Amino acid sequence: MKQVYYIMKAELQALFYSPVAWLILVVFSVQCAVAFCDTLDVVTKAAAEGMQLPGLTSWFFGRDIQGQGGLMAGIRYLYIYFPLLTMGLISREVANGSIKLLDSSPVSSGQIVMGKFFSMIVYSLVLIFVLLVFVVIGMGTIENFNYSLIWVMLLGMILTMATYSAIGLFMSSLTRYPVVAAIGSFVVFFVLER
Repeated sequence: MKQVYYIMKAELQALFYSPVAWLILVVFSVQCAVAFCDTLDVVTKAAAEGMQLPGLTSWFFGRDIQGQGGLMAGIRYLYIYFPLLTMGLISREVANGSIKLLDSSPVSSGQIVMGKFFSMIVYSLVLIFVLLVFVVIGMGTIENFNYSLIWVMLLGMILTMATYSAIGLFMSSLTRYPVVAAIGSFVVFFVLER
């Protein structure tokens, strides 16, 4: 298990040294903030007109005027982000030749894959932490906050991110070219979305 931890740590360092991870984190945060503020604007206007607004938790986090809320806005574009994050997990090692070093070390292929997968899970948890900021704001301001809805939505989002990470990791292992892995992941995600 120690080898899995070291591989995960090295992969996270490589991920956060690249601008892609930071750019995705910023864009993800901005998209969720815009969706949350748009929903806040709609709810404020509706309350000013005297409308009854039951279920504000689902309004803010499940749906807005376009049918997407803060958490749903976060999940809406994950199929674009994860191919960019996972495209080089294995293919970068193969292209650089460092996979031969990993294969000759006392580390199994399963440990390599698990370490890289867990690094993507940790990055997913960072994205979830961004969403938790909005959840905390909602908990403090929404009367009769629906905790079970939020926890189920967050669990679904974590499982979706884990699935996307696994698919991206698999596609990255099929080729030595990261761009081909990203395009393959896009195609698989597009088919799964339909």
